[in-house]
Amino acid sequence: MARILVIDDDELVRGTVQAILATAGHDIMLASNGEQGLTELERAAFDLVIMDVFMPQKEGLETIRDMRRQGMETAVIVMTGGPTQRADGGRRAGVNYLQMARAFGANGTIQKPFTRQQLLAVVDECLAGPAPPPAA
Repeated sequence: MARILVIDDDELVRGTVQAILATAGHDIMLASNGEQGLTELERAAFDLVIMDVFMPQKEGLETIRDMRRQGMETAVIVMTGGPTQRADGGRRAGVNYLQMARAFGANGTIQKPFTRQQLLAVVDECLAGPAPPPAA
């Protein structure tokens, strides 16, 4: 059993991830944005953090960056329901957000929507492996 923090601004996603992981025997804590997530990480130890890329107040990539700068080596899985990259001329055109999450120090990624089996597989993989070194 692992202690897992789920950070997502979508209440339905948080609840779904919590239900899947709780039935697998994990202890789950929830946060609705990166700021709340960092506060929870400062209060308690977690084995794994699962977070969305796009959130208000502090996005997932910013949260990973701040975690690693603070020396937090907790394993991180990043998920997104949006496009993995924007090619529409947006401010981050051509950026693959899941690849960028790995560059920021994420241990795993998953695209929404995902199945129960897909989520549990990436969770098991990340819990079994070492955390990456903190990003510079």
